[in-house]
Amino acid sequence: ENKLVLLWALGAAFALAYYTIKPGNLLNNFSNICVTGWGMLIGGVVFSFIKPIFDISGTFDIYTIAVIIVVIIFG
Repeated sequence: ENKLVLLWALGAAFALAYYTIKPGNLLNNFSNICVTGWGMLIGGVVFSFIKPIFDISGTFDIYTIAVIIVVIIFG
């Protein structure tokens, strides 16, 4: 289990470094909001084939809905 955690941590660190360096040329030509938005859109479409958005696991009770509303309002 510790090896799996280490693997995820190293993968996340690599992804963050890549995500920071790679869009340099795009950011010179387009706004950061545009680049981030397209990245999120493309990533969302790709990952929707892995985990469909309506395939929700877990339970939705009043506490869950309240927490979602708090996050939406206060960030």
